[in-house]
Amino acid sequence: MKRIFVAEIVASTGSFIEQFQVGEVERRLKKDGQAYLSLTLKDRTGEIDGKLWDIPAGLTIAEGEFVKVEAETGTYRDEVQLNIRRIRQLGRDEVQLEDFLPVSKRDRNEMLSELRAALRTVGDGHPGCGKLSCEWLRNWRLPS
Repeated sequence: MKRIFVAEIVASTGSFIEQFQVGEVERRLKKDGQAYLSLTLKDRTGEIDGKLWDIPAGLTIAEGEFVKVEAETGTYRDEVQLNIRRIRQLGRDEVQLEDFLPVSKRDRNEMLSELRAALRTVGDGHPGCGKLSCEWLRNWRLPS
């Protein structure tokens, strides 16, 4: 399970090891002509820019994959950025998907109550809300 989420990372976070999902991946050239990777790293709270300055031989990383990085925070043009020291691809069985699926900042039970209240004002007779679907939603409970 993740301990540090993107939304919590600030310039002063320092060094850490954490899991992310890879967004965009772009191979670029440094001023000296050597290649580096510019990565967008994501989790359920957002995304952050990362740079892998020394690409290990044979490393291929694609969008959507999960990785574990050893990184240090820094800033570039007043934006927080991760300087990635080491990176390792992860198997699906090494991550918990709920750490990477976007979630609302609002309480789930509160939103469900609001939806049920809206359904009550519409009523079962509305053509867009058949009796079966409204009945089902009224009785549905959020998983714990």
